[in-house]
Amino acid sequence: QALYALDYLSAAEKQELLKDFNATASEYPSATVPELFSARAAAHPDSVAVVYQDRELTYGELEARSNQLAHYLQATYDIGRDDLVGLMVDRSEWLMVGILGILKAGGAYVPLDPAYPRQRIDYIIEDSGMNLLLTNPQYVFEGAGTAQAALERLPLDQWPVTPVSTDRQPGDLIYGLYTSGSTGKPKGVQVEDHSVVNLSQWLSELIYSGEPKPLTALLTASVTFDASVQQLFAPLLNGGRLVLIAEEIKKDVNRYIEQVWAHQVDVLDITPAYLHAVLNELAAKGEVLPVKYTLVGGEALAEEDGLRYQAYFTAGSRLYNVYGLTETTVDSTCELVDATRQPHSIGKPLNNTQLYILDSHGQLAPVGVPGEICIGGAGVSRGYLNKPELTQERFKANPYGSGRLYHTGDTGRWRPDGSIEYTGRKDHQVKIRGYRIELGEIE
Repeated sequence: QALYALDYLSAAEKQELLKDFNATASEYPSATVPELFSARAAAHPDSVAVVYQDRELTYGELEARSNQLAHYLQATYDIGRDDLVGLMVDRSEWLMVGILGILKAGGAYVPLDPAYPRQRIDYIIEDSGMNLLLTNPQYVFEGAGTAQAALERLPLDQWPVTPVSTDRQPGDLIYGLYTSGSTGKPKGVQVEDHSVVNLSQWLSELIYSGEPKPLTALLTASVTFDASVQQLFAPLLNGGRLVLIAEEIKKDVNRYIEQVWAHQVDVLDITPAYLHAVLNELAAKGEVLPVKYTLVGGEALAEEDGLRYQAYFTAGSRLYNVYGLTETTVDSTCELVDATRQPHSIGKPLNNTQLYILDSHGQLAPVGVPGEICIGGAGVSRGYLNKPELTQERFKANPYGSGRLYHTGDTGRWRPDGSIEYTGRKDHQVKIRGYRIELGEIE
């Protein structure tokens, strides 16, 4: 028998790796994202939902506007379940109107950045087979290969503000997000509605539900980046206030901090590189930021910044180090950063998430032994759009439970307490400011 096939783990070790470290079962709503938002809007219609510059939309106004858009999309373009609708708009309150309107019509959104090269935009439109591209008037262009509509100029007032009729299900698509591809072409990840609901429920338990009043969160990530998913939906499904800022403000750390002060932001979700820049700015000014919760993810958190955090954020502020991938719905693990505990780990599996460390032959690696991080559970996506071979290669049947395992290409090892230490990559993928870059696409 080949050495790699020998099962050298004891029954106690298997119990620990398969059961104890993955005891994450937790109930989450069986409703869809639009249903949960509508319930919040019905309960608190006059509460502020979205803020952009000097403009605000209450939950009632956002509900009405997105309902009107959903009626328009169904009647004009026959948008329904699993239909993909492109969304290429600048940051404004219209961003959430567009996303919720698409979901309420039964469809799924595909975010595009207006700053993308035209070649990449054309490729995503063609590859996704999207039914429609909603955009700003200045971005409507010839030869798009699909119907286009300027979101802010649509005759929405002609449509009812009442909910649309749809048979949307938790297993339907909620978005298709394109990430860098090793073959030189981006690949679209198909994520289902229930995965986002599970993620939002976990964030509710971690942050929102324990607070006496609604929290204010800031959208920092681009909507083409998976971190935006939890930044957009978690506040709005928990009755919070979502503040959008212009892209040029995000690029200026000093102005970004000013916005945090101006809007009394409670929740930040940024990359470690951006946290580093914020901490440097706060140190230079001698300021302490009144933020209650900060999540960092997308790349390694520097030990120095974990130590500095408590000095420049309000007393009792919590810093969470999270890890996950677009293919597994943003976050899969989390650790509350303790400055005395070095080095940082990427934490333990989230609600309804299972993690396994497998060796090069697919066998379980014991505590302390490096291997590939593989993820199962509620966050695992459908796979890649129109790429069955690649989906089959990365999403495999889970030999230790139900559903499928996503093979991340990341490497790590278990610590004795059930947290995971990240050790690197199996391939040539790199991370720059939290963005996944496949070198093949650059080449």
